[in-house]
Amino acid sequence: MKVGVIGCGHMGTALIAGLVSQDPKIDIAIFESSSERRADVAARFGATDCGTDPALLCAQAEVIVLAVKPADLETVAAVLQPQLGSQLVISLLAGVRQGRVMQLLGTKQVVRYMPSLAAAVGKALVGVSLPDDATEYMRHTAELIATALGTPLFVPEKLMPAVTGLSGSGIAFVFEFVHAMCLGAVQSGMSYDVALTGALTVLEGAASSIRENGEHPISLLSKVISPAGTTIAGVEQLHKHGFDAAVAAAVAASADRARDLES
Repeated sequence: MKVGVIGCGHMGTALIAGLVSQDPKIDIAIFESSSERRADVAARFGATDCGTDPALLCAQAEVIVLAVKPADLETVAAVLQPQLGSQLVISLLAGVRQGRVMQLLGTKQVVRYMPSLAAAVGKALVGVSLPDDATEYMRHTAELIATALGTPLFVPEKLMPAVTGLSGSGIAFVFEFVHAMCLGAVQSGMSYDVALTGALTVLEGAASSIRENGEHPISLLSKVISPAGTTIAGVEQLHKHGFDAAVAAAVAASADRARDLES
């Protein structure tokens, strides 16, 4: 597969790194306004430097990935649109609807992604929205490329704001939770560094328990809580301080804000 990446910022570079990790022989071409960044990415990943020439990029790519800032979309589209052929376009532009990208590029072959910060380590939940008339090739290709960033989750575009609340913004809520766990351990006499190592292990173990056992989280919770024990004492505090309501409200608020900001 020949992939052209437009924009080599954090997300574009994360995608390139993931693709190369999957297949060291993959053909990647890059289009980036910063000559310094282009040279760095080309050297690190063996990508073809197309400079700022859209014709050269399009000639070498079966799939084109838009990884520019949303504010730069119209400028990039103006130079890219005349050169586009039958390539599949994947948009990483946060908050930009498929319809707008289709209109500006003059193609309906546009797939929208919504990854998170964890894409930098290949562990993001990646929302994937296909066009209504997507072919099996488009679905397969979109899934394959999304796995370079993490785990794809196919959703209709109307649910992309929910993916933002759950994943794009939700990862920050997990950071807050881990930090709070560490603070509690520090209050109980443990150093923060040791507590952080422990909290991350607990987090990974909890996620694996849910994923591998296939049980509902509440079912697993009931196995940890014993009458008048340590866990119920802690869970009581979570309920007392509105933990469930606060987290649910945070995800919903982020989703609502993402919906408001979409263009």
